[in-house]
Amino acid sequence: TVGRPNFFHQSFPFVVERVLGQAFQQTFGIPLKVRNGAIGGIPSFPYGWCMDHFLGSDADVISWDYSMNEGKGASVMESYLRHGLMLPNRPMFIMLDTNRQRTSLLDEYANKGILTDAISVTKGEIVDKQLLEKPDEEKPPGFREWSTFGAPDSCPGRGSWHPKKMEHALIGWMIAMHLVEAAEHAKAIIANEPDWKRKYASLEQSGSQVVFPPPIANDIPGNDQSILQLMYGHEGSDPSKRIMKDTSCRTSFLPAVDENNVLSSVVVSGMADKNPDIMDQRSDGLYNSGWVFDVSDIERTTKKKVQKCGGLGYIDMKIALYGIRESGPLRMWLPFEGPSHDNHEPHDDSSHGASHWFSSVVVCEANEKRSEKACKLDSDIQYSIGGIDVPQSKVTSIDGAGLYLKRKTCYSIPVPAEAQVTRLSDVKNSDGKDVSPSTRSRLGSHNDSYGLLLDVNAVGRDVSRKNGACCISHVIWEQH
Repeated sequence: TVGRPNFFHQSFPFVVERVLGQAFQQTFGIPLKVRNGAIGGIPSFPYGWCMDHFLGSDADVISWDYSMNEGKGASVMESYLRHGLMLPNRPMFIMLDTNRQRTSLLDEYANKGILTDAISVTKGEIVDKQLLEKPDEEKPPGFREWSTFGAPDSCPGRGSWHPKKMEHALIGWMIAMHLVEAAEHAKAIIANEPDWKRKYASLEQSGSQVVFPPPIANDIPGNDQSILQLMYGHEGSDPSKRIMKDTSCRTSFLPAVDENNVLSSVVVSGMADKNPDIMDQRSDGLYNSGWVFDVSDIERTTKKKVQKCGGLGYIDMKIALYGIRESGPLRMWLPFEGPSHDNHEPHDDSSHGASHWFSSVVVCEANEKRSEKACKLDSDIQYSIGGIDVPQSKVTSIDGAGLYLKRKTCYSIPVPAEAQVTRLSDVKNSDGKDVSPSTRSRLGSHNDSYGLLLDVNAVGRDVSRKNGACCISHVIWEQH
């Protein structure tokens, strides 16, 4: 979806925008805005827990390409669907894939009335091979130069699995024509039904709670209960129904619509004071002074190669916090952003138990090629939640979601029964000292708001930059 190794503006989302933009504006007075929030080579989670951050809470249509990094099952896509439908506008879903298990799941969701509109879009494999073998002068214009990338030959990333320029154009036109058909129907309704606004207002779904059935996919991984609830919803009094709870996310991966809720916005202490330009190599001294915002060597090297081609317009970057033993403890304060707890007395200690507010906490590392010696988020880090140390044996990997090059990248940290929430005005640095005014301002504007302290300390004996520093790219927490 990013478009590599074509120019960013040649990727299929922007083809859709160019085809439909003027028509939507002239016909309905609606500006069509396309945000290509793709990040090269990542699975759909932890991205799926952070959709409002990457795509915007006002998204009307969302998509994902499942043909590259997701295997053959449908369970991860089902979770992505459920989290997507929690966005305020209940967006339409476009799946760039034709895997039978996943298309069947889309059919079931449509038949149950959970999805009102979803499409599965194929790629260039639908094009007649004999047509492509003909000389360009004998082909229709849209199929000429079919094997040519849009970027110059000297640019990196020319993998055979990447769609070429004209394949992106084909995908964009297929999506656009589907939307044109809907637009023509809408235009006819407006022309023939004077009372259409009132009549069709009853179909508005925004703001209504979405009730899901139990997971439908037959390949649900065997995660612990808190993770299954995070992915598929919570069972209430009716075992045939599932309700998704409020989920918050902080990450510094780019691109993102939300420029405020990034990783640094929840860091209390332990972060290196200096963060040079992200393209500059970090020194050992910087790592010894605290956790550092950095990218992998492969990410930086690839980005520099692309810059030699003018950048090609790409805006994605996998920025994360990296730390080693010498970096010291990292403290975060995760603000409660769930439903109101105003019914509890402010000084009622019984209501300050963290499990009363927070259901689960997940940390993920950047999806990058890492050695077997690289820091592991379960066995090489000591976590503390709400002031209580979490035994490393209780930190569990999430199966199925967040898998990259066979390495599990996301881990669940249970909220201890004794853990407490902390009022923002009471938050201290990990050494017990008062936080600076600038830090307190960055954490939030309401001193009486509550949150959960998360302390992270790299303790693995072999953790080093050479072997692979500990990496935290996403922090996700569920609230109730």
